[in-house]
Amino acid sequence: MTSRVPYAGQRPRDLGGGVRSVPVPIPGSPLGYTLVYAIDSPGGPLLVDAGWNHPDAWQALSAGLSELGTDVSAVRGVVVTHFHPDHAGLAGRVREESGAWIAMHEEDARLVKLMRGFGERAHRDFQSEMLRRAGAPP
Repeated sequence: MTSRVPYAGQRPRDLGGGVRSVPVPIPGSPLGYTLVYAIDSPGGPLLVDAGWNHPDAWQALSAGLSELGTDVSAVRGVVVTHFHPDHAGLAGRVREESGAWIAMHEEDARLVKLMRGFGERAHRDFQSEMLRRAGAPP
């Protein structure tokens, strides 16, 4: 069994073949971090996921890309693998900085549109209902 390297032991890496990885922290989470992948394309780098929406995560993403020879402003697109905050959270900020497109599964996009219209109470109620359906106790 392989153990997960803690965030403090992670560094941006060039994986070869035009693929690089940037560890982006998830502050306050035992998961520690998300790996964001930057893939070279003719129009500029594409990100696979974007990381948690938090100032420390933004700093890590920006600094990691810079260390690997690119800048957030050069990002062409973000592919969100699934709508969890540690994967989708910074996608909007990347788009603001670079004009990048964002792609995700149509059901995730539907969920984003649904949740965008929620107030704080409705959002909390929605999440509670989803947890209840998944078998979480009250």
